[in-house]
Amino acid sequence: MIQTGLDPKSREARAHRIARALSAAWKAEAREYGLQSTLPEYLSAIVIKSVSADLVVVALAPSTIAHIIEHGWGPVDLRHFLLSEAHRRPGSSRIRYDKQGRPYRSIMFRRKTAEIRRHGFKGAYSEAKQLSATTSDQYSGRLIYGSSMPSGRARHLVNQSGVVNVSDFLAGMRRLEGVYSSAAAGNQGTRSTYAVWRTASWKRPEAWQYPRREPANLAHRVAAQVDQIIEGAGI
Repeated sequence: MIQTGLDPKSREARAHRIARALSAAWKAEAREYGLQSTLPEYLSAIVIKSVSADLVVVALAPSTIAHIIEHGWGPVDLRHFLLSEAHRRPGSSRIRYDKQGRPYRSIMFRRKTAEIRRHGFKGAYSEAKQLSATTSDQYSGRLIYGSSMPSGRARHLVNQSGVVNVSDFLAGMRRLEGVYSSAAAGNQGTRSTYAVWRTASWKRPEAWQYPRREPANLAHRVAAQVDQIIEGAGI
């Protein structure tokens, strides 16, 4: 970014304004693209990496989800990542091994209230609210399991690769109970969320497949509009 007619301090100040304008434009493109549950993570990955009097760099920070959206991905077998110690995030569930030495791992999936109502059969949500709570030990952090939802309370969904899931949508679901406090109201209460655990292993070749995702190329869209963005921002 070459600028003339300005002293170095003014050029750098202008560069900071341009960086903010490009970041805002990129985030606007992401919102218009139609991302849903992945939008917050994508937006948080858009960062102003460096600014000098002659160069502005706005880029995606390291984020698996954001880079999959931007650059595309697949088709891929997710187990290459889920069952690899090199890709396991700190604090996530451990990879275990069966008697034959094959790896397996429990992966948690949240279940929203709206999803329970949509995919569950009649009365499923009422039954979910009656599950005894699963809580975490305040000292060790380990889960103390309550009751779980039996099979047969929801339909079996078909994943993005066209494979019917082994378990129905709510099978084994637990009600997680956490304590929250409100400083403003001066009171304390509990909040329930719901989750299921599914086992990732190599037993079913067709399982855990992720189809090809076309790249969004939002960065390219912004790069093609740099002059218009700067002019529109009045910089």
